[in-house]
Amino acid sequence: MIAKQRYIIGICTFCLILFVYSFKLYDLQIRNYSETQNQVTQTKPVKALRGDILDCNGTVLVGSKISHDISLSSSILSDQETLLQIIETLPPIYDSLPIEEEFPYAYRKQNDTFLSYLKHYNIKAPHNGADLLYQLAQVYHFNLDDSLVTTRQLVGLSYELDLRRLGLVSTPFIAAKDIDQTLFTALSANKLDGVTIHTNSKREYPYPIASHLLGYMGQIDESSLTQYLSQGYSMDSTIGKTGVEQRFEKILHGTDGLYAVNTSAEGIHISSEYVEKAVAGDHISLSISLPLQTACEEALASFISNSTHAKGGAIAIVNVHSGAVLSLASYPTYSLSSFSQDYNTLIENPNNPLFDRALQGTYAPGSTFKIITAIAALEKGIITEDTKILDTGKYTYYSYPQPQSYLYRTKGETLGPLNLSEAMAHSCNVYFYDVGRRVGIEAINYYAKQFGLGEPTGIELSQSAVGHIASPDTSNSLGQAWYEGNTLSASIGQENNLFSPLQLANYIAAVANGGTLYQSSILHRVWSYDYKTLLFEHYPVISSTTHLKPSTITAIKNAMLSVTQTETLAPVFKTLPFQIGAKTGSAQVGTHVESNAVFVCFAPFDDPEIAMAIVVEEGGAGSSLASLAKDILMIYADTCTQETEN
Repeated sequence: MIAKQRYIIGICTFCLILFVYSFKLYDLQIRNYSETQNQVTQTKPVKALRGDILDCNGTVLVGSKISHDISLSSSILSDQETLLQIIETLPPIYDSLPIEEEFPYAYRKQNDTFLSYLKHYNIKAPHNGADLLYQLAQVYHFNLDDSLVTTRQLVGLSYELDLRRLGLVSTPFIAAKDIDQTLFTALSANKLDGVTIHTNSKREYPYPIASHLLGYMGQIDESSLTQYLSQGYSMDSTIGKTGVEQRFEKILHGTDGLYAVNTSAEGIHISSEYVEKAVAGDHISLSISLPLQTACEEALASFISNSTHAKGGAIAIVNVHSGAVLSLASYPTYSLSSFSQDYNTLIENPNNPLFDRALQGTYAPGSTFKIITAIAALEKGIITEDTKILDTGKYTYYSYPQPQSYLYRTKGETLGPLNLSEAMAHSCNVYFYDVGRRVGIEAINYYAKQFGLGEPTGIELSQSAVGHIASPDTSNSLGQAWYEGNTLSASIGQENNLFSPLQLANYIAAVANGGTLYQSSILHRVWSYDYKTLLFEHYPVISSTTHLKPSTITAIKNAMLSVTQTETLAPVFKTLPFQIGAKTGSAQVGTHVESNAVFVCFAPFDDPEIAMAIVVEEGGAGSSLASLAKDILMIYADTCTQETEN
């Protein structure tokens, strides 16, 4: 009986549903046939807001807002009146025509796309950019009575549109980004032919810091267009090009939506609705600390700007117990807020502000490498903490080479017998020549690798350099000979020893924590788009454990402490609320060029939390960086001592 009732109810429900759908079909096809036939539906993409990038304490370093961009259609090519109207209406339009915007209209660097374009029109580029402008003006049938400035603008605009018409470039031509509300309203009310307004997501930068680390945004290039289209991106999407923006693109991007607008044949709005709602990207929390990053960038910029010879530099700071990167600063730097406008100036700057010296730069460590040489000798039993070696000013074990110490070479003075701490404090080359020769290059290389030198750091960012350790194999790969005497210069951080500032910081962190090398990481946490769910949290990853004898670590730390007690450095660091272990270095880079200055340290000495490496190109003596290090450590002491635990 119950089964029969259920059967009857099911049949009735089915009939009711069939009746509703039939009536709806009748309503659309019979009653409102003329209305639906004359209705036009357009779908428009809705850009998803990109996820935020935060520091370790939740301060937003990069955010997003809705913006409006302008794209142009190649249908307006050769329409001089429309093009002039666009030039007068829109903000200055950037084009890639390799001719300067101002007199004498010299050529910029030419590329294959430009050459293919000229080939299409059978034009051989004249030596004078102005002559080419006139030739192209004739191609597009422009009135040559216009000024050269206007001609340059017209031709540049036409060049970009023509590249798309000819299929040499497939991405849309975005003529203006983030237009203001006044222009948006004007263009919406008075549409120009060939001009389309796009709603987009624009990056905001509340703090002018960490440009190299965070990375800049840009349009999808030709080589990766197919890849991104297959992932659901639109042709006019902007993506991360470098740094964090590039590495975590999939997390930050979000999912674009679709918005349907229904209008009558006469253009009257009927209805609109979201077909697919846009989903914002997830948010990334980095391990860097805003106060520490700001302090590093400001102190580095001030030091280099006030230096006679210094060209650039970098600072890396890491947590000694996790490998988390607390700061990466590179100078000269650039502004992410005005990157597009500044691009041509940036790429032509001889000091290369786009180069990330903290991750991509590799430098000879100079005397900061003597810590490795000492570790190898202590572990192998070649020396003890108290072993004394006589400084004669000139190392004469080999008939050649017989390198001299700076003190002996310039003043004819020697330091006499020195133990490890004394040799480290005075950075005595003769001491480390002898130690390095006795321990041998293989043992030095072994411990250098154990401390991550010449090895990948593990940081998530792709632009991180690896460098290399001075060795017979390295010399061979570079087409150079290796002699037994090369061990002398290798043992004091010269030869082919080249490391990034981040590698140097990691190495000192491993010394400070007792011999554990952690994998570097910049990613702290990932939060859902609404900040309600923690999707990922980074935990420390050990790269290697050196298993050093406790006596070795104690001896090295005491030697690094002695460096800060010298007549030169003690006055600098006496105002710090804690002691630090440090080592200075001066790395020769040429006969008539000032040496690179290098400084490494860990702090506090009694209970290490952070390790820092500073490199300044042509900065001279490493001791000159002591005041720079002290300024940063003071900020750390005042604001960041608890952040290393987060």
